Amino acid sequence: MRWRPSPKPSPRCSAGSTRWRGREMQPIPRARLMVGTAGFGAWIGEARAHDIVGRALALGLRRFDTAASYGAAEAILGAALAGRGTAVGIATKISPEADLDLCRPLPGQILALVERSLHRLRRDRLDLLQWHDPLPPALAGPAFATLADLRRQGLIGAIGLCNHDLAALDAVPDIAGTAPVLLQNQHSLLHSDLTPGLTARCAGRGLAVWAWSPLAGGLLAGRYGVADPRPAGSRAARGGWLPVGDTGPLLPALDALKARHGGGLARAALDWVLATPGVTGAILGPSRPEHLDLIGPADPGGDQERAATTIW
Repeated sequence: MRWRPSPKPSPRCSAGSTRWRGREMQPIPRARLMVGTAGFGAWIGEARAHDIVGRALALGLRRFDTAASYGAAEAILGAALAGRGTAVGIATKISPEADLDLCRPLPGQILALVERSLHRLRRDRLDLLQWHDPLPPALAGPAFATLADLRRQGLIGAIGLCNHDLAALDAVPDIAGTAPVLLQNQHSLLHSDLTPGLTARCAGRGLAVWAWSPLAGGLLAGRYGVADPRPAGSRAARGGWLPVGDTGPLLPALDALKARHGGGLARAALDWVLATPGVTGAILGPSRPEHLDLIGPADPGGDQERAATTIW
């Protein structure tokens, strides 16, 4: 499977614009959406994770994002997809900080991690392998050279980056066969690691740009407010990751957003992200299958198989 950039966002979309009109939801091209699995095996049990994957496939979503450092997530995703007979694209990650011993030679460690991911995901090739965070400059050359070898062996397809700023992007070594095709960074109405200079540099280098946590860890899902600031089962109630340490000061603003958009705050926030100039797509992190319903019904004329083979 070759991973290529998705079509550019419509020129009618501009910063701050939205396609949200009342409660009507226009279908979002599935080529602009991916399902994140960071919660699989953590705050999302295996049975519910399988339900999320099934709902995603039923809605025409054909790509999934995971990581070696997400605990059991790769194995759960592999089991959930097993036997479904649906063409999908899977992106996983290696974290230099969490997965590698930087004091030891990297090639053997990287190969072992790739083989482990392949086993967990029940695949013979990783469609997209991403660096979860920047490599130390002194180790970037050997690490990318190892990825070039793994590509020649057919164990990995494309290469991507995650959580890289402009300096880290510019520090990526120029090694044949390892040019990244994608950068994914945090981006939402409440917090963004995507600067205009960074997205412009990505465009100049042919990198797709994906936004993770477009609903700010659930803060923009429409379930938070002054009256009920910590819904049962939410990340805030569990003490999970959010882009801010204290949600209290945000609650009045969230109430105002909900009043403006009614029941469609989550969709309005997602549309805003997808309308950001230079942003190719968004990675959704549902905790329940019904959370995916915010994207609206699949376009009956959409090519779902294309969404699995022209990911980036």
